[in-house]
Amino acid sequence: MRRTTLSRGTRGFSMIELLVATMVLAIAVLIGLPELRHFYIRLQMETYVLDLSSSISKTRYEAIKRGLDTVVKADWTNRRFYMFLDQPVFDASGARTDTPWVFTPGEDEFLYGFLLPKDVEFASPAGLDAVEGLSDPVGADVMEDRVAIFMSDGSVQDVGSFRLGDPRTNFVQVAFNPQATGRVRLEKWDCVNHRWLDRADRWDWYTKAQSGC
Repeated sequence: MRRTTLSRGTRGFSMIELLVATMVLAIAVLIGLPELRHFYIRLQMETYVLDLSSSISKTRYEAIKRGLDTVVKADWTNRRFYMFLDQPVFDASGARTDTPWVFTPGEDEFLYGFLLPKDVEFASPAGLDAVEGLSDPVGADVMEDRVAIFMSDGSVQDVGSFRLGDPRTNFVQVAFNPQATGRVRLEKWDCVNHRWLDRADRWDWYTKAQSGC
């Protein structure tokens, strides 16, 4: 019977070599984790607001195409945004019987809906409101009731913004301005200089909460 022998060049790893390799791998993982976490935080928020902005722009286009008002609503109770086509209901005399710009199932046409990502809430930097400006269809002057209304010419009834934030003080706002064009802008809060930055500026994504933000 022939014996198979290992040559000197094909020996296995020693225990010490395996331990060293494991330590090197562990160190590499620990170094890379912050960057991976940073990437995930950025991906979660940035992807969401880009998709949201795209659907809001489509909602504006629906107002122009259909010749009716469309509405963007922040639903605080269900942690989501939704958009709908406001279809007025009239009685025999021509008087409107429904509440304008308030979604009525079976009458208004639902267009889009977006649940907030995990850990993201309607929130704002210190000293600011989570909703600024916009329209109040109910008239109760409650922030949670405010909506963005696109008119049939593509303008927005009242300028303003919705704001989102996460526990790491990353704040993003969806702004509607100027009024005449109803332009939808995405801006991120700079916790260092305390100002909103648009997409043309460099956005810093924080991995931990910033003091005074």
